[in-house]
Amino acid sequence: MLHQEKNWASSFPSAHVWVQARDPHSERGICLAGGRILGLDAFIVGYRSQDLNLDFLPPYAVSMAGLSPFMSVRIDYDERTFSISVSSFWHRIEIKARAPKGNGWFGLGSPFPEGHRRNFCTESFLAVVDVVVYERKKWWSWAWTELKRERFENASLEFVGEYFPDRGEKRE
Repeated sequence: MLHQEKNWASSFPSAHVWVQARDPHSERGICLAGGRILGLDAFIVGYRSQDLNLDFLPPYAVSMAGLSPFMSVRIDYDERTFSISVSSFWHRIEIKARAPKGNGWFGLGSPFPEGHRRNFCTESFLAVVDVVVYERKKWWSWAWTELKRERFENASLEFVGEYFPDRGEKRE
């Protein structure tokens, strides 16, 4: 297995969350990243299953000053929980991630133009992620019909920057 990420350096967001889960025995999976950038809260969400391939991107997955007609987000580091609800015209997804407090969390460094900042992120691979997907059957109706309900265990949950109050300082 290999995991590769962009070297954020000068563009590292001031605060963000990352959630990833997949079932290695099927095509089911969820991945999301986002947070505070350019004065907005913006997310990228991807959900995959054998019969659904959904992406939620800005302008649907964006809010200004916590207000959005398509998205609501709740980030609670103290409780180690994250939840988001994003809808487009035809689909809506609700994601709730939580990981146990205490053991199972580890700090990660992050690159910045002036050098690495130690312990800028914290991550757990012990998260449970609940996903509910809805569909709107008729364009003139506001009613949602539940399509799928899934649970992923041993998932990833990461809090970064301002969403991680115990973050450390720049490495000397």
